Amino acid sequence: MDGKIERHYELAILGGGIAGLGAAHEAAKRGYRAVVLERGAFCGATSSNSLRIIHGGFRYLQSLNFPRVLQSMQDQLELCRWAPHLVKPIKCVLTLDRFGLKSPLPVALAAWLYGGLKRLRPGLAGENRVISAAEVAKEIPLLAGAAPNGALLWTDALLNDLHKFHDFICGRLTALGVQLVDQCAVTAVRRQPEDFVVECRRGGEPHNISARYVINTLGPWINSLEKQGLVPGRTPFWCKAYNLVIKKQLDAQYILGRASSKGRLFFAVPRGSASALGTWYVPLKEPLAEAAVHKDDLVDFVAALNQTFPKAALNFSEIEHVDLGVLPCHSNHAEPKLLGSEVITADRGYVEVLSTKYTTFLSQGRKAVQALKV
Repeated sequence: MDGKIERHYELAILGGGIAGLGAAHEAAKRGYRAVVLERGAFCGATSSNSLRIIHGGFRYLQSLNFPRVLQSMQDQLELCRWAPHLVKPIKCVLTLDRFGLKSPLPVALAAWLYGGLKRLRPGLAGENRVISAAEVAKEIPLLAGAAPNGALLWTDALLNDLHKFHDFICGRLTALGVQLVDQCAVTAVRRQPEDFVVECRRGGEPHNISARYVINTLGPWINSLEKQGLVPGRTPFWCKAYNLVIKKQLDAQYILGRASSKGRLFFAVPRGSASALGTWYVPLKEPLAEAAVHKDDLVDFVAALNQTFPKAALNFSEIEHVDLGVLPCHSNHAEPKLLGSEVITADRGYVEVLSTKYTTFLSQGRKAVQALKV
């Protein structure tokens, strides 16, 4: 990325993950002269630990969060229009329970409602309906016998190449005039009477820049820098998020979802001739700088996956890669609960963003930029 760091900007965005890039895109659309400062490679940390599903918001119907459903639909549609060569519709199947909100009747009603909401966003593809256990067994061998109550069939979207997509986003930002600076660690933000001073280091060299506004999207590093004259935002707990990439293809056509006996929802996602499986969350107990893959975590994860998808018969020799990210959560209990949506706090031109969602990075960026004037 551009190696030159100038002295003055209208907006400095701290962190070049997908949340920071979303904020940068919205800022550029509004005419801000912006810089994004990233301590490593753009989208090289938690943003690269993604199952690559671009969710359309069906899950939010369970809590009747209609605005979030519609926003997720809009974000999904926008990404499909941006990069149809990289973001493609895909059918998804989720096995149903015998009773409760995830049983056939309420899910059928939700599918009908979801279809109606989709019609408010012309261009979204695909069907949404409940399918029988016999249809599941016929179409999806991996779930044969595992869906006695049938399954929900709906259409979402999938990123077929995450790294190319990130490069595509960076290219759009550069074309819009956003300056992208990687390998640049921010060490401090200080409020001045008229602006902010952002201190950073790149290649061992210190740099001070001034900016009228600052958006902090540093994720787990959000409180790692010195803050002077700023009201701190929320301090969450943090958890490690594991996804596995295995060498065999479990299903070429569908994203498969099933809840474990403990209620954890897992997805099996096609990835070329391989499959991605996730996600497994455990509390972050070690210092952030020492966050690493632990074998005990993988043993528990693989056992839970085999209990959930017994026909997969997964073993350790089939693991090709382990993706590891760090996400904010509500507690550090044995089974962390992620934040339900982004948390954005504002303090007179300084904004902090906590996020666990990939799909809604554009709408989240809009909210972050709107909060600059709060």
